[in-house]
Amino acid sequence: MTQSAPEPRTGSRAIDRAVDLLNAFHDFDADVSVSELCERLDLPLSTAHRIAQALVRGRFLVQDSETEKYYLGPALLTLGQLAGRRIGLLAANEILAEVVERTGETAAIAVVRGSRASMVSWVESQQALRVHLGAGPVIAMHATAVGKLFLSLEPDRKAAVERLGPLMRYTPTTITDPRNLIKELAKIAEQGYSVNSEEMNESVRSLAVPIEDAGGTTVAALCVEGPVQRITDDRLDDVVACMREAAPRIGQAASFLQI
Repeated sequence: MTQSAPEPRTGSRAIDRAVDLLNAFHDFDADVSVSELCERLDLPLSTAHRIAQALVRGRFLVQDSETEKYYLGPALLTLGQLAGRRIGLLAANEILAEVVERTGETAAIAVVRGSRASMVSWVESQQALRVHLGAGPVIAMHATAVGKLFLSLEPDRKAAVERLGPLMRYTPTTITDPRNLIKELAKIAEQGYSVNSEEMNESVRSLAVPIEDAGGTTVAALCVEGPVQRITDDRLDDVVACMREAAPRIGQAASFLQI
């Protein structure tokens, strides 16, 4: 003897009906009356009205004060933006993983927040000897590939360097003379990518290329970091080419970079 599926509990059924009511807006091009919702969902008028009003209180729907019809509310827009950022982040991480596979090195995305750059996502190399990254601000804008890339995009590079104050030395190759840093930034702007050779950490080399949005504005940077013995001079062109191929795809996916 077979048993039919149990009826949903009252609370669960109410949630299902609310979801169905929101999905019903796919079938309408304009604001929707409660009677239209009743007809579309085969619900009693009182039930449709009660659900719609609950959704209005949650800002998932808005009711026009004159026509008393409903349209989708701002809470859905907020949730949609959050979902888009999450989906964009997942897509961007997949591209980062491709960069790691092709280069063999750790890859990351950084954005500028205020006067500092911060890593927002990264995928580490699987090699035993690799660079470990973490969330948080880039300590030295003048001594990292990401920092120098963002500085090179400043309309007034001299003023941007002056705002940094004294340039701290981290390794023997750190650029500490503002005049030399300004020259380095001009070179980066011309070639379109940044290289950091043991300027922040000895034995580590990193590269950065810009990530642009649909309008061509740089919103982030793609960075690859690894040991100097693997990211050698004769590999630079290949690694940069890989990064330049990946950066536009990350830009298309990364709505989360707009936060």
